[in-house]
Amino acid sequence: MLIMKSRIFNRIKGIYGRHKGSISIIFLLVIFVLFLLYMKDRKDDFGLLLGLSFNDIFLLLAGALLFKLILGYNFRVLISFFGINLGFRQWFGLTCMAAMANYLLPVKAGVAAQAVYLKKIYGFRYTDFLSSITGFYAVTFLVNAVSGVALSFLLFRRGVESAGMILIFFLLFTVVTGVFLFFLYHSTKLSHKLSFVKGFLEGLKNFHGKPRRAFYLVISQIGVIIAIGVRLLIAFRVLGIEIDIVSCMVIALITSFSIFVSVTPGNLGIKEFLVTFSASALGFTPSEGLMVAMLDRGVDIIVSFVTGYGFTYMLANKKAVPQDT
Repeated sequence: MLIMKSRIFNRIKGIYGRHKGSISIIFLLVIFVLFLLYMKDRKDDFGLLLGLSFNDIFLLLAGALLFKLILGYNFRVLISFFGINLGFRQWFGLTCMAAMANYLLPVKAGVAAQAVYLKKIYGFRYTDFLSSITGFYAVTFLVNAVSGVALSFLLFRRGVESAGMILIFFLLFTVVTGVFLFFLYHSTKLSHKLSFVKGFLEGLKNFHGKPRRAFYLVISQIGVIIAIGVRLLIAFRVLGIEIDIVSCMVIALITSFSIFVSVTPGNLGIKEFLVTFSASALGFTPSEGLMVAMLDRGVDIIVSFVTGYGFTYMLANKKAVPQDT
């Protein structure tokens, strides 16, 4: 049964691999058409986006840069598990470069760009990098799920109507993720049959015996959650929509699950849907949620391309570190 499922998965993966460009374009077109239909009778609402002041734009740009700085530090901590100490220009630059690459190509092209750089400069093998990323995602999902439980509980205590359902969602996700990781970790037979499980376990092993670095990784991931929350908080506030940081962080955590459906460049459309959906669940109108998502996306695209292009040029001139023979 497992072998049959593996074959089906590999077949679907192969079809997507051959036609991912076309699939990505189709998704984008469908999303764009749905967006136009939605905006058709809501032109006045979205006109607010044109009335932003210079101070508003400055705050939005500052929020986007703060997020990239903390995300970059998060990446630096991850790579330090392999004895590679990246300088500021590298960890921040690779983060910006990856963000730009994700907008140019679908399916996490930024991760591939980072892998190529680390291989060229430090001789860091692609398989080691991919396994570390896999393990990192496992840690990230667990941290996000536990954080979601804590934050949605705060909303529940405040009497937010939908907080109970959100709390149940994060509790279920925490339990499922924990059980899934425990099952995979102790299922040696499964790892021999399925290659992706083997890579996943190898990624988790990278975090063994390094409690201090693991602690920094968890703290930096919490910092990423806070930074996304701050970014959304600024977007809501400049549009004149009152919201608190806890609600913004909950929206950010729900939106983080868009990584499961990375079929469009930069998750265009997918992320906007989740922001709109989660904002609506917290009592805001779909128009307000979509305006915030569009504004946040627009600022992120600008910052990603400006910083990504600049650091791509700088990092391209970086010489490789001599490797031991």
